[in-house]
Amino acid sequence: MKIKVKFLGPLKTALGKNEFTVELDKDGTLEALIIYLKKTIPGFSEAALKSYEMNDLRPEILVLINDREVFDRKRLNEVILKENDIITFIPMVHGGTIEFCLNRKNLNSFNDLCLNCKKV
Repeated sequence: MKIKVKFLGPLKTALGKNEFTVELDKDGTLEALIIYLKKTIPGFSEAALKSYEMNDLRPEILVLINDREVFDRKRLNEVILKENDIITFIPMVHGGTIEFCLNRKNLNSFNDLCLNCKKV
């Protein structure tokens, strides 16, 4: 089944991707999507996960399925995705996010980050 994935804000900038479509097995779960992204998107694990071994998202990353927030993050393996679902990852911008993006993009200042974000 086809699933649309969107990265917004600093996550989009850090990963160099905005939106794309992935093919998952029928009855794929949100956890299966996260594992797929971990394996195929360079930097996804560092940007979005607590650790590479675990499939737990960082608490500052919001996940929406068709514009509805996923609240129970402990049971991502039980969240069944459907054909044409739109999964959006939104980092809440607060302390630490800017520093991560600066390091990831080899930028020197917040101003450079802002200029870079406008280009993307």
